[in-house]
Amino acid sequence: MHKGKMTEPVDASAHPFWDTIRDAVSNKAIAMRLQGFFGDAPHVGTRYTGIVEKLTALNERFTVQR
Repeated sequence: MHKGKMTEPVDASAHPFWDTIRDAVSNKAIAMRLQGFFGDAPHVGTRYTGIVEKLTALNERFTVQR
């Protein structure tokens, strides 16, 4: 709006200020990915597949060497 009349559309995110913000957000996302996986399994079906029991059984077959 300008003096009560509609003007042409404006992309408020096109300002160079937002380039800095986009870079910061991208860098944070990369840093989070570099930390590795955490939290629940990404798919509900993979949460309850018996993986804990399988890993427990494997623990008995392997030893840690120093």
